[in-house]
Amino acid sequence: MNIDVIIPNYNHSIYLIDSIKSCVLQGISTKNIYVVDDNSSDNPEKILEKFSINFIKNEKNLGPAASRNIGIKNSKSKYIAFLDSDDIMLPDRLKNSISILDSGAKMVCGNYKFLINRKFITNNFYKNPINIEYYNLFKTNLVACGSVSLNRSVLDDVGLFNEDYRLAEDYDLWLRISEKYKIEYIHKPLYLYSRINNSSLTSNPNNLNTLISNIEKIKELSKKRIKN
Repeated sequence: MNIDVIIPNYNHSIYLIDSIKSCVLQGISTKNIYVVDDNSSDNPEKILEKFSINFIKNEKNLGPAASRNIGIKNSKSKYIAFLDSDDIMLPDRLKNSISILDSGAKMVCGNYKFLINRKFITNNFYKNPINIEYYNLFKTNLVACGSVSLNRSVLDDVGLFNEDYRLAEDYDLWLRISEKYKIEYIHKPLYLYSRINNSSLTSNPNNLNTLISNIEKIKELSKKRIKN
């Protein structure tokens, strides 16, 4: 498969093995997996020593945008897929995504399920198929990062993740892509989106305020680009 998987990690090393195994079960080589560790303190090197993956450790904590960008810059394949270190790909996620990319699409994403406390799996997040065109995406972020696969040429055109954002950095990129390209959607769930108790960044009121502020900035910048 002509695709590389970028996995940023920060202190979720205990879940990395499950994430990596779910990638390998897609039929890709471990050499197509890039784990970018954002200066974790939970010893991911020890956990990953038996896997011949591409492992990169940041010398300091840079955030998810910078970590994904580092993975992208070090990868080589025509296509790129994203997965977070506590999430799990579902069967045929990459096969189905690559099939659509091979047909000429530039970016594809899809449905997903939540994995709650590593025990319970919810129903599909989207009950019905959705249309991810620009104006729908502008209203709210419809794209789950862990379901995204895209053609590298798109990033060469619109740029990488904006490292000024530590929250909503993915929404900023999806909007920039949707301004110029059609985002294809697969209704079949592509991955399990992990939720551990209240470990979400947005459970912190300060982070939630930052998220809201970032989204407002992102939308204003998008409106200016569209007008121009």
